Amino acid sequence: MSDDIPTPSRVDLTTAYRIITTLVETLTASSDLIARMAQMLGEEAARPLQQDPSWLAYLEAKRKLERVHDDMHEFARAVTAHIELENAREARRQERDGDDGDSG
Repeated sequence: MSDDIPTPSRVDLTTAYRIITTLVETLTASSDLIARMAQMLGEEAARPLQQDPSWLAYLEAKRKLERVHDDMHEFARAVTAHIELENAREARRQERDGDDGDSG
């Protein structure tokens, strides 16, 4: 029975979408800043930094974000479609409930 399977609410999905969007925007801004700072340091000064474990972790995180880019867009489309469906269902319920109230 599909009624036994919990489904996320609009609030849950909207919150998840907002959190993911914020994290992506923050990571993107941080990446841009780090790349700009490395560029300003110059190649010679930046070379030791590029061997540092923190730099390697940063590059790996950036690669992971690039790999899930399409997944994030698919998630956004799915969330939007789910919210629109729930909004339409709620509007139909309110219409139906309003019609029932008018007849009595």
